[in-house]
Amino acid sequence: MARLRAQGCRALHDVFGDAASSAAGSDRPLAAYAVRHGVTHLLVNGRNSGAERALLDLSFFAAFCSAWPSVVVPLAAWRVLGLERARVGYPAVEDDSPERLTTTATFLRRAGLYEAGIALGRRALDLRELTCGPEHADTLVTLNDLSLLYESAGRADDAEPLYLRVLDIAERTLGPEHPWTATFLNNLGWLRKQQRRHAEAYALVSRALSLRERLLGPDHPSTLTSLHNLASISLALGRPEEAESLFSRALLASEQSLGPGHPETLATGGSLAHLYESLGILEKAEPLALETLDASRKVLGPRHPDTLIVLNTLANIYIRREKYVEADALYEEAFTAQSQTLGPKHPDTLVSLNNLAWTRLVRLKRRDTLAYFEQLASQWTDPGDWKSAWVQLGRALASSDADTTNAALDRLTQLLGPAHDRVQRARDYIQQVTGDSRGPW
Repeated sequence: MARLRAQGCRALHDVFGDAASSAAGSDRPLAAYAVRHGVTHLLVNGRNSGAERALLDLSFFAAFCSAWPSVVVPLAAWRVLGLERARVGYPAVEDDSPERLTTTATFLRRAGLYEAGIALGRRALDLRELTCGPEHADTLVTLNDLSLLYESAGRADDAEPLYLRVLDIAERTLGPEHPWTATFLNNLGWLRKQQRRHAEAYALVSRALSLRERLLGPDHPSTLTSLHNLASISLALGRPEEAESLFSRALLASEQSLGPGHPETLATGGSLAHLYESLGILEKAEPLALETLDASRKVLGPRHPDTLIVLNTLANIYIRREKYVEADALYEEAFTAQSQTLGPKHPDTLVSLNNLAWTRLVRLKRRDTLAYFEQLASQWTDPGDWKSAWVQLGRALASSDADTTNAALDRLTQLLGPAHDRVQRARDYIQQVTGDSRGPW
């Protein structure tokens, strides 16, 4: 393996010179990610033309990203890459081929650049349907990849019809026992979890996990993904013991089969840390969150969406430890990075903004938080969703409006029930801000 790794690094240098070789250690995480991914592909698949071609694609893309990290025009990189391919004797590939577009879109998704990936994924799907037909296997792959991009970007309404379509086609053309069918079941199940339709999510992912264990084996990366997803859904359903068992099993298997620095391992470690934090088991949550955050910053980069999720978890732990200034700094870091990389309306961005607003209002006693709650209110508008009542409460407290505070608390109680922990938290917040659990003050 060491010999192959050396061959891979030499291939980078031979084709692209110092720029590509140094990208592997670049301080630009996207560039480093591309090179690592390319070398890994070469190691796994051996020195054949397909693997070397993938390595060339990704290594050049890394050099491109190190000079233009915004990656606003990724196809420009592929056009220049066509010249490099010709120089080393590889056949040219059309810039706008669905293969090229899909590969680039998938890379952008893994790097957390969702909107850029969506633009390419849509073009790839149009070409696939035109050249292969709407139910061809290649069309299914491209359709699924575009669905993942929409979901990752927080655009569930755009992702849902695509997921339903791809699953319907797979079950009819490939059969209910096909590995791809399991993949599409898993992905639809995770979308249902994001939509808070947890019972449906659990049924879909359970079915996917059963299929993958039988067809692929218990330690296959796809199986571990379903195991991780099922654990997250179990936690959302209020089954922390089941969730802990599944997360622990997934983390151990990921560390053994994929390695401690693999993105799947890091995602599972971050989820387990979140579980421990939610249960108040801080002696387990804090060291795991710190370890996962450090590794995620190195492997994925400090602004990758998965890194920022772990950052939020660590901030939550600091809140529980009453280290409010430290928590505030982490929430601000996460919110700023998510606003820039995911956009101000992405669900992850709004979660960080919510955490930042309440920390500054309740814990740090700051009165400059109204603008934060106004921004949240512009997005959390569904009157039947508890989040709209929650942000109404924040706006009222930030503006010292006693009547609206009481109305928001009553509405939150009606939506969730008087015994819900968030209702109790709302009462605690009111008391901490005003000195009265009901107001007025």
